[in-house]
Order: sequence, then C-alpha cells, then structure tokens
Amino acid sequence: MTIEINCNFTVIIYTPLEPKHKLILIADDDRDDQELLEEAFHDVDSGVKADKVWNGKEALDYLEKCTTGNMPCAILLDYSMPLMNGAQVLAVICNDSRFQSIPKFVWSTSDSKIHIRECMGNGAINYFVKPDSPGKLRDLAKEILASCDN
Repeated sequence: MTIEINCNFTVIIYTPLEPKHKLILIADDDRDDQELLEEAFHDVDSGVKADKVWNGKEALDYLEKCTTGNMPCAILLDYSMPLMNGAQVLAVICNDSRFQSIPKFVWSTSDSKIHIRECMGNGAINYFVKPDSPGKLRDLAKEILASCDN
C-alpha cells in the first residue's frame, strides 16, 4: 500500500546557534604566566577559551589533533620552553597549510634581536617581551584577540 501526500507548505525551524567562542592556544612552561594570560584574555573578552600546554612538543601534539572546526584562532608561544622552544614550534608549523592562517605570537623575558628575527622569520606576527604591569598584559591580550577577528 502506497500513500501519497502532497504538501505545499514550507516549515522553517529556527534554532538558536551557540556563539562560537574564541579559542587561544597558550604554550608556556610557567603556570603563573599561563594563569595571568588567561585572566587578561577573560578581562578583555569573557567568552574566550584558553587551552594551555607546557612545552613546544605538547603544542605540536595539540595542533596535530585539531580538526578544521576546532582550530585555535591564535597561538601564543613562550620562547623558552622545554623540549622545543617557540621558534622551533613555529619552524615546524610555518610550512603546514592548516596553520598558515592562524596568527602566531611569541612572548619571552628575552628581548634578544636574534630571537625576535628567528620567530618573525618563522611566521610570528609579533614578539612581545613579557609585560611588567597588568595594563601592558591587557594590551597584549587585546592585540592577540583582535587578530582573531581578522
């Protein structure tokens, strides 16, 4: 038995979409720096999510597991980390097309021109000396988050 139903109307169902949160990858081996950064990001935008790893190897492992839909909108690397420093991480990911559109930043206690050139040459869009005040940290967070909107 076959029943034919002819429907000449359209049903439109609107479902609220969850807002997409900004996701930042923070790679730093200092727990205090990670927490200060995360607080600064939340001060600027309460919807930010920060995923944190402890060294360059973990940063690469994290990025390798990301799918197209869950990539971070920005990456912040400490220059001096165990296993791989920030410049070494950049050197690995700079030639991978999956990560080319993600803004990459490095921060460090060092203001060495050699480190800065190395990082910028490997794809960092900025190199920050770790700030010495909450206001400067907030400015750093603003710059990184603004790059997520581009």
